[in-house]
Amino acid sequence: MSYWKRVLRRVALEAAKDAKLDTVASATIHLVVQGVVSLIIWVALSHVLPPGTLWARILATAVPLLTFPIAMGVRFFTVPADMSREDKSEIEHLTSALETREPRKVVKAIVGRAIEEGERLLTRNSDESLGSREAAEKWVTTTRNFTSAAFGTGEAALLLSDSGYTFYSSHGPVGIWIKGRLRRLTELLARVETLDIDKDFDLRSWR
Repeated sequence: MSYWKRVLRRVALEAAKDAKLDTVASATIHLVVQGVVSLIIWVALSHVLPPGTLWARILATAVPLLTFPIAMGVRFFTVPADMSREDKSEIEHLTSALETREPRKVVKAIVGRAIEEGERLLTRNSDESLGSREAAEKWVTTTRNFTSAAFGTGEAALLLSDSGYTFYSSHGPVGIWIKGRLRRLTELLARVETLDIDKDFDLRSWR
Protein backbone atom coordinates (compact mmCIF):
# COMPACT_ATOMS: atom_id res chain seq x y z
CA MET A 1 0.00 0.00 0.00
CA SER A 2 1.41 3.41 -1.03
CA TYR A 3 2.19 5.99 1.62
CA TRP A 4 -0.67 8.35 0.77
CA LYS A 5 -3.16 5.49 0.61
CA ARG A 6 -2.05 4.53 4.13
CA VAL A 7 -2.44 8.14 5.23
CA LEU A 8 -5.91 8.45 3.71
CA ARG A 9 -7.06 5.19 5.26
CA ARG A 10 -5.70 6.21 8.68
CA VAL A 11 -7.25 9.69 8.36
CA ALA A 12 -10.65 8.20 7.55
CA LEU A 13 -10.48 5.78 10.50
CA GLU A 14 -9.35 8.45 12.98
CA ALA A 15 -11.90 10.95 11.69
CA ALA A 16 -14.65 8.36 12.03
CA LYS A 17 -13.68 7.86 15.67
CA ASP A 18 -13.59 11.61 16.28
CA ALA A 19 -17.03 12.03 14.70
CA LYS A 20 -18.43 9.02 16.60
CA LEU A 21 -18.97 7.13 13.34
CA ASP A 22 -16.67 4.18 14.02
CA THR A 23 -19.47 1.69 14.81
CA VAL A 24 -22.77 1.02 13.07
CA ALA A 25 -24.80 1.89 16.14
CA SER A 26 -23.06 5.19 16.91
CA ALA A 27 -22.99 6.17 13.22
CA THR A 28 -26.71 5.55 12.89
CA ILE A 29 -27.53 7.55 16.02
CA HIS A 30 -25.33 10.51 15.06
CA LEU A 31 -26.53 10.63 11.47
CA VAL A 32 -30.15 10.60 12.62
CA VAL A 33 -29.46 13.33 15.19
CA GLN A 34 -27.58 15.44 12.66
CA GLY A 35 -30.37 14.98 10.14
CA VAL A 36 -32.98 16.09 12.67
CA VAL A 37 -30.89 19.12 13.67
CA SER A 38 -30.43 20.08 10.02
CA LEU A 39 -34.16 19.78 9.41
CA ILE A 40 -34.92 21.99 12.42
CA ILE A 41 -32.41 24.59 11.18
CA TRP A 42 -33.96 24.48 7.69
CA VAL A 43 -37.47 25.02 9.00
CA ALA A 44 -36.44 27.69 11.51
CA LEU A 45 -34.48 29.69 8.95
CA SER A 46 -37.40 29.61 6.54
CA HIS A 47 -39.24 31.79 9.07
CA VAL A 48 -36.29 34.00 9.97
CA LEU A 49 -34.41 34.74 6.76
CA PRO A 50 -35.92 36.93 4.07
CA PRO A 51 -36.88 35.52 0.65
CA GLY A 52 -34.02 35.00 -1.78
CA THR A 53 -31.64 33.53 0.81
CA LEU A 54 -31.97 29.90 -0.27
CA TRP A 55 -28.20 29.33 -0.40
CA ALA A 56 -27.74 30.73 3.07
CA ARG A 57 -30.38 28.31 4.37
CA ILE A 58 -28.72 25.41 2.54
CA LEU A 59 -25.27 26.23 3.97
CA ALA A 60 -26.57 26.70 7.50
CA THR A 61 -28.54 23.47 7.28
CA ALA A 62 -25.45 21.56 6.05
CA VAL A 63 -23.26 22.63 8.97
CA PRO A 64 -24.31 19.75 11.34
CA LEU A 65 -23.46 17.28 8.57
CA LEU A 66 -19.89 18.58 8.20
CA THR A 67 -18.54 16.91 11.35
CA PHE A 68 -16.81 14.09 9.45
CA PRO A 69 -15.25 16.27 6.70
CA ILE A 70 -13.98 18.72 9.33
CA ALA A 71 -12.53 15.86 11.38
CA MET A 72 -10.81 14.52 8.25
CA GLY A 73 -9.33 17.96 7.57
CA VAL A 74 -7.90 18.14 11.08
CA ARG A 75 -6.54 14.60 10.91
CA PHE A 76 -4.74 15.31 7.62
CA PHE A 77 -2.47 17.60 9.63
CA THR A 78 -1.85 15.19 12.53
CA VAL A 79 -1.85 11.68 11.04
CA PRO A 80 1.38 11.90 8.94
CA ALA A 81 3.40 12.95 12.00
CA ASP A 82 1.81 10.18 14.10
CA MET A 83 2.55 7.59 11.43
CA SER A 84 6.14 8.81 11.13
CA ARG A 85 6.70 8.34 14.88
CA GLU A 86 5.05 4.89 14.81
CA ASP A 87 7.08 3.78 11.77
CA LYS A 88 10.31 4.98 13.42
CA SER A 89 9.43 3.08 16.61
CA GLU A 90 8.62 -0.08 14.63
CA ILE A 91 11.90 0.14 12.68
CA GLU A 92 13.85 0.55 15.92
CA HIS A 93 12.02 -2.44 17.43
CA LEU A 94 12.73 -4.65 14.40
CA THR A 95 16.35 -3.53 14.30
CA SER A 96 16.76 -4.35 17.98
CA ALA A 97 15.13 -7.76 17.46
CA LEU A 98 17.50 -8.56 14.58
CA GLU A 99 20.51 -7.44 16.61
CA THR A 100 19.60 -9.65 19.57
CA ARG A 101 18.56 -12.74 17.60
CA GLU A 102 22.11 -13.90 16.86
CA PRO A 103 23.44 -13.31 20.41
CA ARG A 104 20.53 -15.26 21.90
CA LYS A 105 21.11 -18.11 19.47
CA VAL A 106 24.79 -18.27 20.44
CA VAL A 107 24.02 -17.98 24.17
CA LYS A 108 21.55 -20.86 23.97
CA ALA A 109 24.17 -22.94 22.17
CA ILE A 110 26.72 -22.17 24.89
CA VAL A 111 24.26 -23.13 27.63
CA GLY A 112 23.50 -26.32 25.72
CA ARG A 113 27.19 -27.18 25.53
CA ALA A 114 27.56 -26.55 29.26
CA ILE A 115 24.70 -28.97 29.92
CA GLU A 116 26.30 -31.62 27.71
CA GLU A 117 29.64 -31.19 29.49
CA GLY A 118 27.96 -31.47 32.89
CA GLU A 119 26.18 -34.65 31.87
CA ARG A 120 29.48 -36.14 30.74
CA LEU A 121 31.05 -35.22 34.08
CA LEU A 122 28.12 -36.76 35.92
CA THR A 123 28.51 -40.01 33.97
CA ARG A 124 32.29 -40.32 34.08
CA ASN A 125 33.55 -38.46 37.12
CA SER A 126 30.92 -38.58 39.84
CA ASP A 127 33.10 -40.38 42.37
CA GLU A 128 34.96 -38.62 45.15
CA SER A 129 38.39 -38.61 43.52
CA LEU A 130 40.49 -35.47 43.37
CA GLY A 131 40.22 -35.47 39.58
CA SER A 132 36.45 -35.58 39.73
CA ARG A 133 36.27 -32.67 42.12
CA GLU A 134 38.71 -30.59 40.09
CA ALA A 135 36.86 -31.27 36.82
CA ALA A 136 33.52 -30.39 38.42
CA GLU A 137 34.91 -27.20 39.97
CA LYS A 138 36.44 -26.12 36.66
CA TRP A 139 33.16 -26.75 34.82
CA VAL A 140 31.10 -24.90 37.42
CA THR A 141 33.52 -21.96 37.50
CA THR A 142 33.53 -21.60 33.72
CA THR A 143 29.75 -21.89 33.57
CA ARG A 144 29.30 -19.44 36.42
CA ASN A 145 31.61 -16.89 34.75
CA PHE A 146 29.71 -17.20 31.49
CA THR A 147 26.35 -16.78 33.23
CA SER A 148 27.57 -13.70 35.08
CA ALA A 149 28.96 -12.14 31.89
CA ALA A 150 25.82 -12.82 29.88
CA PHE A 151 23.04 -12.26 32.42
CA GLY A 152 24.57 -10.64 35.49
CA THR A 153 25.57 -11.68 38.98
CA GLY A 154 22.00 -12.51 40.02
CA GLU A 155 21.70 -15.36 37.55
CA ALA A 156 25.24 -16.47 38.40
CA ALA A 157 24.34 -16.67 42.10
CA LEU A 158 21.18 -18.62 41.25
CA LEU A 159 23.27 -21.10 39.27
CA LEU A 160 25.22 -21.96 42.41
CA SER A 161 22.15 -22.25 44.63
CA ASP A 162 20.38 -25.50 45.55
CA SER A 163 17.42 -23.67 47.07
CA GLY A 164 14.19 -25.53 46.36
CA TYR A 165 15.90 -28.72 45.27
CA THR A 166 15.78 -32.15 46.87
CA PHE A 167 18.26 -34.77 45.69
CA TYR A 168 17.78 -38.53 45.83
CA SER A 169 21.03 -39.84 44.45
CA SER A 170 23.93 -42.13 45.18
CA HIS A 171 26.31 -39.99 43.15
CA GLY A 172 27.90 -38.52 46.25
CA PRO A 173 28.57 -34.84 46.99
CA VAL A 174 30.35 -34.18 43.69
CA GLY A 175 27.62 -35.81 41.63
CA ILE A 176 24.88 -34.00 43.55
CA TRP A 177 26.70 -30.69 43.06
CA ILE A 178 26.83 -31.37 39.30
CA LYS A 179 23.16 -32.39 39.19
CA GLY A 180 22.13 -29.17 40.91
CA ARG A 181 23.99 -27.06 38.37
CA LEU A 182 22.49 -29.10 35.53
CA ARG A 183 19.00 -28.36 36.82
CA ARG A 184 19.76 -24.66 36.98
CA LEU A 185 21.21 -24.68 33.47
CA THR A 186 18.16 -26.51 32.08
CA GLU A 187 15.92 -23.90 33.67
CA LEU A 188 18.15 -21.12 32.32
CA LEU A 189 17.99 -22.55 28.80
CA ALA A 190 14.19 -22.34 28.92
CA ARG A 191 14.39 -18.69 30.02
CA VAL A 192 17.05 -17.34 27.66
CA GLU A 193 14.46 -15.74 25.36
CA THR A 194 12.98 -13.76 28.24
CA LEU A 195 16.24 -12.51 29.77
CA ASP A 196 18.18 -9.40 28.82
CA ILE A 197 21.71 -10.10 27.65
CA ASP A 198 24.27 -7.71 29.13
CA LYS A 199 25.11 -5.00 26.60
CA ASP A 200 28.83 -5.47 27.29
CA PHE A 201 28.73 -9.24 26.82
CA ASP A 202 31.40 -10.29 24.30
CA LEU A 203 30.28 -13.36 22.36
CA ARG A 204 33.72 -13.81 20.85
CA SER A 205 35.13 -14.77 24.23
CA TRP A 206 32.69 -17.67 24.63
CA ARG A 207 32.05 -19.10 21.18
